[in-house]
Amino acid sequence: MNKNAAIKLTTALLLGGATIAIAQLPGGMPGAPGQVPGTMPTAPGQAPGGMPAAPGQMPGAAPTANQAFVGTWNCDMANNHPTQATDTWMYSFVLALYQNGQFEAQGNYYANSAGYWDPFYASGNWAGSNQGELMAQGQASFQTGWGMPWVVGGTMTAQGVVTYSSQGPGGEMLVYCQKSG
Repeated sequence: MNKNAAIKLTTALLLGGATIAIAQLPGGMPGAPGQVPGTMPTAPGQAPGGMPAAPGQMPGAAPTANQAFVGTWNCDMANNHPTQATDTWMYSFVLALYQNGQFEAQGNYYANSAGYWDPFYASGNWAGSNQGELMAQGQASFQTGWGMPWVVGGTMTAQGVVTYSSQGPGGEMLVYCQKSG
């Protein structure tokens, strides 16, 4: 999926209209039954996001084998719920993944229920697997004064492109990130 297709899809998700089925992308990680879209299961002995921790790796620390993730990414993350407008939302943001396993994200959040863009900032830890999976988890603060846990993840499907898609009880979710530096 190219960036233009992802933008059209996220725009369609936000605007409602016809229900769009998001196909599983190559290397994408399907959601487990009952799993909230945008989250990945964590089992004992795994780093956040369900990715195996490398020997001696602290959960949340970026493994040295995944230097391809370190840098700046331009991202869109959207969720569409065909019957609940309050569950239709979009983030458009810049994600910075640092060598030390920390991340920062800054951009805008839009929810159909609110009807306006709300600037946000998020920070926390990220981890990458040898299979090209990425998971960043932390806390987001919004300009309007609220905050919440924040998660973004996906699989590197091409050099410099990370995607994720799922469909479940919480709606249809799509993540598209392209490395910019």
